[in-house]
This record gives sequence, structure tokens and C-alpha cells, in this order.
Amino acid sequence: MDNHDTEREQRTDDILKIHTLGRFQVSYGDKKLFEETGRYQKIGDLLMYFITYRNKPAASEVIIETLWPDSEYANPKNVLKNLVYRLKQSLEKIEVPNPKSYITSTYGGYSWNNKARFWVDADEFEKLIAAGPGYFKI
Repeated sequence: MDNHDTEREQRTDDILKIHTLGRFQVSYGDKKLFEETGRYQKIGDLLMYFITYRNKPAASEVIIETLWPDSEYANPKNVLKNLVYRLKQSLEKIEVPNPKSYITSTYGGYSWNNKARFWVDADEFEKLIAAGPGYFKI
């Protein structure tokens, strides 16, 4: 590995990596967000929602109804507010810089901040498909 490879590796280690193809996995450097399976199910569902619909804000009611349609909550907005808080805390635990900036509050809802530093494998896959077969040299 030469200096350029090391520099490239360092640049990609300081970004939130989100793997959606195959098993859902979120990492920052060598730290994984959801190592304890099951415990973070609702937080993971919420993060998947934000990544899937990251180009448009959503009202709290829409998020709750989409993710947990069969759940009855006395105060669904408060439940969602708490889950967003816990998601931000989870990002902080894996030492993501400025973890509160990834999810923004909008009037009556939330959205993913597309200006935050993150990488999604599905986006990379789409770029490679768009580049066409000439991109790969065998």
C-alpha cells in the first residue's frame, strides 16, 4: 500500500458509512452502530426510514404510521421525538462528529441532513451502474 492508498483510506474512515445492500449496517471508523441486535430495532428502523426518504422531510405522523402502523401510542409525537434523540445519542456513542446535525427538525417533522458527511453503498452502486460497463476493466 502506498501513501496515496493510506491517504484515501483515512479520508473514507472519517465518514459515516451506511450499508443498505444486504445486512443493514452503520459504522464510523471501526465502530458499528447496531452491534446489539434487537435492542435498537426501532432506532434502526427510524434510521433506515431517514436514509430511504432522505430527499424529503416528513411529518411526524407520516413517519410513525409508515414505520409502526399497528402501534397505538398515547403521544406518538413524543415517542418519535424520543427515538430521534436516542438515534442521535447512538451516533454520538460511536464518536460521529456533530451527531446532532444528521437529523434535522422541520416544522412538524424531521428530515435527514444531506449536507452531513455520510456514504451510502446503494448510492455508490447506482453511480457504478450509471457509469456503464466501460467503467470496469477486466
